[in-house]
Amino acid sequence: MKPNMMSVCLLNSVLEPVSQRLNTDKEKWFFKARGGKDGLIIFKLLMQYSLHTTRYGSETTRDKLHSLHVKAFGNNVEQMLLYRKTLLDDIQAQGQVFHDDLFWAFKCLETVQHPVAFVYYIEDKKTEWEEGSDLTVAALCKFVEMKFRHLSEADKWVSSSIVPSQHYQEKEDSKFIALVAAVKELAKSVSKVWG
Repeated sequence: MKPNMMSVCLLNSVLEPVSQRLNTDKEKWFFKARGGKDGLIIFKLLMQYSLHTTRYGSETTRDKLHSLHVKAFGNNVEQMLLYRKTLLDDIQAQGQVFHDDLFWAFKCLETVQHPVAFVYYIEDKKTEWEEGSDLTVAALCKFVEMKFRHLSEADKWVSSSIVPSQHYQEKEDSKFIALVAAVKELAKSVSKVWG
């Protein structure tokens, strides 16, 4: 069976919700240069869709939750949290529960490295939680989104498309050089004392 013929059969055999999902992934199976639809790729996509409801599919979703990193979202915390919620909804739709949700929420938020105000904010929230506060994931996400918006509106947020200025880099380099010098001096002092 030719790929185009197979694609016609597959597209005509699926229900409307699946057809809509295929249309959102159309760039994966429709090739202008090759003359249209690729039935084998459509079949592969249909298999992947069905795997999301299996144990393998839920494990894949959990792995994605465990490896969330803000860099993958252009340093946009709001987009990362939205994607995280989508993954959690997928797990819930499979009738499962994602345990240690708050722990993993902190894990993905800790991938943010700039601005420092946000990093400290997350550290403070985590300390409160570790000391027994009744912080929930929903509340944490709400607080974090507000902090992200506030810093973004104040032009204090560093997106991945912004490269730190040369002045900033030179300042960081000089701090590092000073730190190395201080460590060397300390090592000399210790070696003199301990002989």
